[in-house]
Amino acid sequence: MAKRSLPPAPRLPPVVAAVVHTVESRFADIEGLLLEMRGEQDRHLRQLTALRVEMDLVTAHVRDAEPSEAPARPVRARRKANG
Repeated sequence: MAKRSLPPAPRLPPVVAAVVHTVESRFADIEGLLLEMRGEQDRHLRQLTALRVEMDLVTAHVRDAEPSEAPARPVRARRKANG
């Protein structure tokens, strides 16, 4: 008996890796990104708080300073005109 030959299988494009991920793994990736973003947000908030405290201290010092303690204005050198 002769063997029947089958037509060649159609070529399919390779499966994209993103399609293979399960919903749970996608949620885990998103959760990791959200945690990373929250960490960055907390870091920026701590930095801003520290700067705010420093700014308040400087403002209080300037407000409470005696007029005689005020720093002198810097004197700028004038440019000589060419000619």
